[in-house]
Amino acid sequence: MTMYRDGLAGLSNQIVEKRAAFASLEREISPLLYSLLPAHVREAVSDCYPRAFAAVDEGNMASLVHIVGALDALLAIFEDARLEAPNLRRCPDEVPNPPSPAEEGPWLIEERPSLEFRAAVASWLKDFVPGARLERWGDFGYISKFRVEDVPLIFTTRMVFANVSGQPTFIEMILPGSANGFASALRTSIPEALPAFGVQKDRFWGAETSLSVLTDPVRRALMAMVDERPTLHVGHGLAHLTWSGPWTKDVGARAIPKAALDAVVGVRQAVAFA
Repeated sequence: MTMYRDGLAGLSNQIVEKRAAFASLEREISPLLYSLLPAHVREAVSDCYPRAFAAVDEGNMASLVHIVGALDALLAIFEDARLEAPNLRRCPDEVPNPPSPAEEGPWLIEERPSLEFRAAVASWLKDFVPGARLERWGDFGYISKFRVEDVPLIFTTRMVFANVSGQPTFIEMILPGSANGFASALRTSIPEALPAFGVQKDRFWGAETSLSVLTDPVRRALMAMVDERPTLHVGHGLAHLTWSGPWTKDVGARAIPKAALDAVVGVRQAVAFA
């Protein structure tokens, strides 16, 4: 009987120690990092957790052994996750191209408005990314691939304008008062496993576990662009920011503001340090 009681006491002590060890290890795995674990691993945690933290009956050997076994499984899973964290956080170095322009080539010859728009955007872009090249991407669009703080980025922008029928036309032919402006996008790569979400001004949709990528620098950057109506989509291996605005004298600065770079780079950095 004494040996049996000693065994019960030993198992009870193990439960206390293993639960404390798990609590410490669990603190090292952020909700975002946990969401990057493979689905079968998260399912195993969901299965083990209730058993590992079931009520302790110190007089029931089978129950104590059951709890210890579940705790051992949880500890092994979270220790593996801690060791695997760098790989889980790693973002691909390649960024998928955006969808091809709707217009099939060969594209229209650049007229004066297109050339002026291109020059304005290129000049502003080079202030942040020396050596960045802006190339054609459709009849009225441009694309540039570059790095900021070692983060690979793809930037696209295009002129947006319409006549009274709503059909695209040359800027020289726009009627007074008709809407015209620009539309831009910036993307980078993130882990494919990151749960998808989106944010636009005060609207959020998708996985709340990914909210931690909206760090203070990312939020400030998005707020700085509020007049351009930024929309951030994160998921499916991409962090993708879009924004647009009217045609103004400072169209180059608004088509590629530093805040856009800060927002997208900030998302990727937040994932890297999840």
